[in-house]
Formats: sequence, C-alpha cells, structure tokens
Amino acid sequence: MSGMDRHSEPRQHKTAAEYRQAADEHVRTLKDFWKDFLVSGLFVLAAIVAIFACLAWFAANNRVSATGSTIGAKADRYTLTAAGEGKPDAHVGYYERTAEEKHTIAGLDTADGMTVTLDSNLNNETAGSLYPGARGKITFTVTPHTDNLGDITINLSRILKAKGNIYEEADGNLSDDASTLLSLVKGHLLFFTSCKNGYYSDRVVDSKIEIHKSEFCEKGDVTKPTNKSVTINLYWVWPEYFQNFVLTGNTNYYKNLFAAPTDGKNPDYVALQADMNKNKVNYFFGAAGGKEAASAPTVSTSMTSSDTAICSALYNNADEQIGDKVKYIQLRMSAQEGVSS
Repeated sequence: MSGMDRHSEPRQHKTAAEYRQAADEHVRTLKDFWKDFLVSGLFVLAAIVAIFACLAWFAANNRVSATGSTIGAKADRYTLTAAGEGKPDAHVGYYERTAEEKHTIAGLDTADGMTVTLDSNLNNETAGSLYPGARGKITFTVTPHTDNLGDITINLSRILKAKGNIYEEADGNLSDDASTLLSLVKGHLLFFTSCKNGYYSDRVVDSKIEIHKSEFCEKGDVTKPTNKSVTINLYWVWPEYFQNFVLTGNTNYYKNLFAAPTDGKNPDYVALQADMNKNKVNYFFGAAGGKEAASAPTVSTSMTSSDTAICSALYNNADEQIGDKVKYIQLRMSAQEGVSS
C-alpha cells in the first residue's frame, strides 16, 4: 500500500497538526484496504477468520458436575466460576445453542465448554471476529470448599481447528505444519493478568497461572487459612503491529502494549522482547528482506529502521498465516491443586 502504510513506524516527532494529518491518511488507507479486501476475498491481516470458539473449564477431578457457568469436581475442594455480565444468555452452554450455532464449532471438544461473557469476544457473540488488534478479558473465581486448600495452578492450552484438522497443544506427535500454527498462535495471542489504563503487565509465562495458598488465607498468613475466594482477571490481546512490541506508551500515534517506564525499564517489556529473540518462530513467519523468520533481526528499543521493517513484514506474514489456516481457536483451562512443574 502506498502513502502511510499501516505497518510503517516512523520515529521522528510530529506536531499536533502532523499527527492529525497522519491519522486522516491512516483512515483513508484502511478504507482503501477494506475495499480491496471485500472485493478480492483474499485474507489479509487475519480478519474475520479466527475466533475463540469456546472456553472450557475443568476442575481438579475428572468427574465433574456443571451448573450454569460453574464446573466443580465431585470431591469439591474448590470450584471455578466464570464471571457474568448480568445480560441474557451470558452463560449459554454448548448444548443450549441452536443447531446452527453448534455446527459452527463442530469438531471441537465442547462437552464442558461455555460462553464466559457476551463482550469478551471469546465466542464471537458481539464483536464479530478475532483479529489483530482485538483484545478482551476473562474473569474467573476460585472458591475453596475447605479451609486447607493448597496452591492452585491454572494451565492454559490451545486447540486449533484448522482447515480439515484439529491440533492440540498437548499433543506430542504434531506435524510440522501443526507445530508452526500453534507456535504462531502462542506468540500472537498474548495473555496477561494485569491491565491498567489499557497497558498490560504480568504476562502469563509458560501458559500457567499460579494462585498461592497464602492468597486464600487471612492477610496472606498461611497459619490463618480461610475459604475466601480469589478472583483472577485474564486479559488477552492480539497485538496489531510489530511496533507494539518495540515502543511503549502512545509513541508514534498508536497505543502500545506497555506503559512508558517512569523509572528505569519496564520488566514486562524487557521480558517479552527477550522471549521474542529466544523464540522467533512464535512471532515471525516466512521471509522478508533476505531474512528467514528464525534469523529475524534482534528485537530491541534501538532497532534500525531497516531491521524494524523486516520484523514488521515477518510479523505480518505470521498474522496472515494464522488467518489463512486457522478456522477456530479454543482456549482450554484446567486447574489442579499443587504448583505444576
């Protein structure tokens, strides 16, 4: 695209008037893009293809009972409860859906799946699709049914329904194509447990969230156990631009993932860039500027404009790969007592 490309990332400072002009050009570019998209039918930027099909909740026992939005173990040392929005059908279960709705997610294991909220974009209830730039929040509560509950580990896993195949993250015998898709989804759909003023922190590392025993105790004192509940907000975001990983705050007109550091470096920002450099194939795909994804330039705050352009192209390639190959994405959450290794 000509003009101000949606992935160009100028570093120079602009006046307010220049920002307004750039914004107007950006809007015109997007309108032209959507015209081309609707005419051609080609997938670009992963639009209206991949969605979270459902969220499955599992308790610590394989014998479960389900009521509304709660699934608890028969042994019932604790339950997981999804937060509702107080809206009609906020907790519509899979078996309560119409035949047409069930057909759209056919092939995924949804026996214990349910919509968490209408506005979380997990089930395509309101926003239409999951795409680069989309974000949402899942709220769930762990409620002890004993006053001696230990640490709880919440494990996240992803299941993809690709065109003609279903790929499970936990499957140890995946094809190269399946492994590639799962890796890209892992790098492009990020999860955090904190969000303030639209900026994220506390990224979920290794797909695990740990709730320590002390959090169920009075003032964190493990000698004073209680059965009080602990609520977790799980924020998910699909970063729209590669620059979201490099810049902080509202730099260059776009709002990025992390707030600008007020004292030193933002540890979450540093950790995510380190992960990108360690696991490049989770974030990049194909080739650009003579570079393959595995040998992409090092991501840092001091990247050259040419390296930034290469990484932007590789990141966009990955977005397109997800949208071209993936039909649905299922996020599965399982809980167990004890900190998992």
